[in-house]
Amino acid sequence: MHELPDIIGQLSQLEELNLYNNSFKEFPPGVLRLKNLRVLSLNQNPLQCLPDGIAQLENLIHLHCNRTKASVLPPGFFRLEKLEVVNMHSNGIRELSAKISNLRQLEYLMLGNNCLTELPAEIGSLTKLKNLDLENNEIRELPAKISNLRNLRSLSLLSNKIACLPNELAGLQNLQTLNVENNRLNRLPDDIGELENLYVLRINGNNIKILPKSIGKLKHLQELNLYQNQLVQIPEEIGELSNLKKINVMSNPLSRAERDKLRAMLPNTRIYD
Repeated sequence: MHELPDIIGQLSQLEELNLYNNSFKEFPPGVLRLKNLRVLSLNQNPLQCLPDGIAQLENLIHLHCNRTKASVLPPGFFRLEKLEVVNMHSNGIRELSAKISNLRQLEYLMLGNNCLTELPAEIGSLTKLKNLDLENNEIRELPAKISNLRNLRSLSLLSNKIACLPNELAGLQNLQTLNVENNRLNRLPDDIGELENLYVLRINGNNIKILPKSIGKLKHLQELNLYQNQLVQIPEEIGELSNLKKINVMSNPLSRAERDKLRAMLPNTRIYD
């Protein structure tokens, strides 16, 4: 389908519209008259842009617009103040406006596989956010204000260009999954152990040489992926991770003695070495 008949705008009570996997190059103008629309999916269309008039969809809660060509978020997008879920994965987006702070109801923000190089400090205003997906971008650093995301459960920064995680990351006390694999990290924050609700920590594919001793405080940790780093020693505190189910230390320059010590410290953990 290449276009929608304008009569679509007369469906005044319509709450959900799924236009997935069609051939829309332009946003169907009739859709902008659907004042009660709550869920809109435009995934996998060759859509060139989102119109500024999208702000007219003032009751929109879910917007799914991944794998399109809409690489710019118009000002009207940031006036959709009821949005709870935004999926803009794989669109070539290069910039996230500071106006993102307007979307205070957001719980899920998926911006993976775009061209972002930085995050605005205003991302810290999204205090209801539970899931933040920024994988496969070009991000080099995180703003300190990220510590304000107290309800965040999952943070994916897979395959970016981050060389250092801010100490403020320790403020994410409800974080359960942290994925920073395939970045440029050479260390973890000393206070990483403050993430006391963390279940999954993936830091494989970096240049980390030393793990902070505070890692032993991650009492709920079940999965720890250290694959392909530069570790030469494992801190004894890692033996305190009593709930750890699996750990991967493959492709690290660990001596045989260090690997044997790890097995002794974690007798009930599946170890990949």
